[in-house]
Parts: sequence; C-alpha cells; structure tokens
Amino acid sequence: MLRRLLISFMLLALSITPAWAATVTGSTGLIVVPEADILGPGGFEASLHIAHNAIMSLSLGIFDHVELSLYTPLRNGDLEYTAKVLLNAESATFPGVAIGVESGDVYIALSRSFGRMRGTLGFGNGGFRGIFGGISYQLNPVYFGKMQTAPKLLLDYNGHLLNGGIRIPLASRLELDASFIDFDHTMIGLTFKTQF
Repeated sequence: MLRRLLISFMLLALSITPAWAATVTGSTGLIVVPEADILGPGGFEASLHIAHNAIMSLSLGIFDHVELSLYTPLRNGDLEYTAKVLLNAESATFPGVAIGVESGDVYIALSRSFGRMRGTLGFGNGGFRGIFGGISYQLNPVYFGKMQTAPKLLLDYNGHLLNGGIRIPLASRLELDASFIDFDHTMIGLTFKTQF
C-alpha cells in the first residue's frame, strides 16, 4: 500500500513539479555517487531513472543540513531510503563534508570545487565497497534558439562501477541525465525540483 501511494505521488510530482538532478537513488550527487551537498530546507526533487529497470525517487531537504529520500524500482522492487547530513558546507578553505546512509550502507563524502570542475571523494561500506568518488565539469553555455543551457560532464565510481554521462538543464527546474553505467549500458534520467 505504501509503495503504491509513493508511486502515485511520484507520478503526480513528475507531471506537475519542475527540478534539478539527483543520483539514481535520489540523493544529491553525480550518477550513482552522492556528493557533500544537500537540498536546502523545503527543497523537493522527484526523479525517474530508466536503465534495465525504472527507479523513481522523492527527495526532501529538511532542517538546514538534512536531506531524506525514498526510492523504489518500479518492477519488483522494495521501498528504500537515503538520509544525508551535511557536517560542513564547502568554503574557500575546506571541502564540503557529509555523512549518509543509503539502504543501510553508511558513507562519508568530501566535495570540493576547482573552478568549473568539482570533485568528490568518499568512503563507505556495502554498495560503496570502500573508496568511491567522481568529478563533474561544467561546460560552456550552449544556445538552442533563445534558450541557454550549461551541461555538465559526469564521471563517477562507486567501488565497483565506473560510470560516465552528461547532465543537461532542459528548463529552469528540469534536468536530463544521459549516462553509461559501467560503460556497458545506458541510463536516462529526468529530475524535477521545487521549493516548499
């Protein structure tokens, strides 16, 4: 019953709510690797990622430094969760630091921007299998008619899969991810964001 309610709410949110992009599990980050960032208080994201199976997620920023997400594969999947706490926001002298839990697996992530590039390095157990990390690179803006968009190239490694892709803003609150999971199969994702 809860799974059906979540799926119904996700479909409604995807149909009416604009947003940014999230990882496959809904946590703010790259393709499958979380970064040391969170949604701000009242920030809401709804995502759909399609590869071999479709995965839907809902994420909510609560308080000043806490992000919660629920996600589920649409075919034969259980309702799973992520929770992330930002311990230190990135500053001129220190990287951002966050700790999180993803379906029982615990991790710590450090993220730092270097001009148009941003790097993340972390350590976790379970699905993260030790050291994980990734980078994103902000490309120059591209114009499609009157619309300007600034895509990001993404590369991440979660301890066993090396993934690459691109994140393209399609509208002010809508982003498209096109990724190669382990450079073996493709995944397409759409993420919508709003603020409560």
